[in-house]
Amino acid sequence: MEDASNRKKLLSMLTVVVTIVGSMALLGYLSIRFLPSNGTETYSRPPQQQASRAADWIDDTGAPGHQPMKTKFVLHKDVHKQIGRSVVTYRGKADRSKIKLDVIVLDLDPKVTYSRTLDIARAKKSFHVGDERFELISASALRMRVWYYH
Repeated sequence: MEDASNRKKLLSMLTVVVTIVGSMALLGYLSIRFLPSNGTETYSRPPQQQASRAADWIDDTGAPGHQPMKTKFVLHKDVHKQIGRSVVTYRGKADRSKIKLDVIVLDLDPKVTYSRTLDIARAKKSFHVGDERFELISASALRMRVWYYH
């Protein structure tokens, strides 16, 4: 009789523990999957990193120069993100080869939103928003990743 009682208690405790652990795992998965992150992942280069690579950098004028710092940003769909002197909002893909952005250039007029549609292949090479230079890493329906050069 006592053995059956102990088994029931053990089974009850095991059920409670499995339920709690399963609930926590599900909650963690759902929060990672559906809640937006802060939107930034930073990868900055120190100024003295590999002098030979810095000498290989060519700026927009075609002249060799110093290699700028770059930061990786993740822009989630319909979430405003201030990057430099601009506020950028990713609006998703226009079609398979284009992405849509809304841009507010703070130096011009912070109340005016400019809509842009960019070709993905061209944006992977480089694109400018105001005076800010970006390079598209990847784009999906819900988010895009870019390098921001500063």
